[in-house]
Amino acid sequence: MSSSETTRCPKCGWIQNDSCFDAGGAYVPCAGCLVARVVERAEKAEKVVTRLHFLRNRTEGAYVMILCSNPSPDPHNQPDCAIEIYPNRAGQWQPERFAGATVEECLRQAAEATKDEEVMNQQGTDNP
Repeated sequence: MSSSETTRCPKCGWIQNDSCFDAGGAYVPCAGCLVARVVERAEKAEKVVTRLHFLRNRTEGAYVMILCSNPSPDPHNQPDCAIEIYPNRAGQWQPERFAGATVEECLRQAAEATKDEEVMNQQGTDNP
């Protein structure tokens, strides 16, 4: 292909002047793919921060501890990541632990559990 011809990236559809593959046939990310990765990472980061704020603001004084990822495969198939939430309810500092394959998954589980808890509390106050 000459440098004057244009083509579309097979992964992202970005119009480009060069092939997305090197002389050996290996995929080389084009500018469109790189931009898509940056946007995807920014969206993930925004979700993480939003969930952290949600979990921290559910009770005054609550904090979220993100535990280190497991760097090596666990022979017992334990999750790679975990978070602990210390809610500070009436002075009780019993952590709630959520484990998963990624920090994002742990935060999602915690947010869902918190929402379920809030619904149960609302139902409990509505019923005599």
